[in-house]
Amino acid sequence: HTADAWLRKAYGARLYGILYKPLLVGKFGPHYAEVNMAWFWARLKARTTRLGTFEGGFQAFADAFAAYLQERGVVIRLNTPVEQIRPRAEGGVTLTLPGGASEDVTACLVTTSPTLLARLAPDLPGNYLEGLLRLKSMGAVALVLALRHRLSEEGYYWFNLPKSAGFPFLALVEHTNFVSPEHFGGDHIVYCGDYLDPDHEYFHLSKEDLL
Repeated sequence: HTADAWLRKAYGARLYGILYKPLLVGKFGPHYAEVNMAWFWARLKARTTRLGTFEGGFQAFADAFAAYLQERGVVIRLNTPVEQIRPRAEGGVTLTLPGGASEDVTACLVTTSPTLLARLAPDLPGNYLEGLLRLKSMGAVALVLALRHRLSEEGYYWFNLPKSAGFPFLALVEHTNFVSPEHFGGDHIVYCGDYLDPDHEYFHLSKEDLL
């Protein structure tokens, strides 16, 4: 079942059109009618109204997590892109690195988009490659603003902006209405986010042009 069909039937066309359809369109754009109902179910079933944040933000979390892993013998190599992944006859895979270097490993966990994985690992079984290339993915664009004053005097944390009204992005989030500005040097942090197809022009703009 798609979320579009299930919600339209369960809530009626009027309520669906007022409440749920704008959210689906905002999140998935022209693909909103293809989204599986399992995705929407997980938003209600698995989510909680409680929110948490790591003091210092994601970078502080990443640094602390990296230090924890390194203390346990994990080697982290930054700025080491993998150009190709090939299976080895004796088992495992060979990773091709920049400059023609390579490294043999027992296993490889890939967290890229399906399209990029298909390009990196052309020797995957044909039916698996076809399945990867059938998958659609969207990207997230986020512009973070540091302001000297509050944007929302009422203290609202999150606005969903309907694209049908002409707004250029979906989520307007005043993070410091949830976490005090004292954690951000006194700045008021506003997050502007959107979900778009990978070829959208926003992905090629500088932060100044995006602003």
